[in-house]
Amino acid sequence: RPCLVPRGHPLAAVTGPTNAVVAEGNFSGRLLFQGAGAGDGPTASAVVADLIDIARAWENWGEVGAPFSMPVAQLAALPPAQPGNRMERAYLRFTVNDRPGVLAEITAAMRDADVSIESLIQKGRASDGQEVLVAMVTHEGPEANVAKALALLEGSDSLTAAPLVLPILA
Repeated sequence: RPCLVPRGHPLAAVTGPTNAVVAEGNFSGRLLFQGAGAGDGPTASAVVADLIDIARAWENWGEVGAPFSMPVAQLAALPPAQPGNRMERAYLRFTVNDRPGVLAEITAAMRDADVSIESLIQKGRASDGQEVLVAMVTHEGPEANVAKALALLEGSDSLTAAPLVLPILA
């Protein structure tokens, strides 16, 4: 899912056709894997490597094993991850009517859902409209709490559009 990446995060330094994946383990800590991932050369190389793996495995199926290392029958079934369990900071942007009480309504929903606000800003409205943008960053907390706060605001006549929510990588 899309998310915001702080400047100091390893993914922030990935540019151009390079792809990267960050994994975190209890014992390994943060690991960054990066390499060429776009363009004619890297794509062709990956496709050819996959075809060679399949051809080798097909010829000696019992000795070499299945393509991509693991037969489907040997894959273990895992329960789906429970939504809302991740701890994260979030960026939220609301498009709201510019009138008294709107900020109080938004912050009350955050309070009631146990979401702590790190920063909040409201920009002045354009001369031709009655809407303003309210942006906030939350402290780290369960993502389910942010979802609960948004559910509390659902249907509010103060909001003129669906809020934008982006997690922020730690």
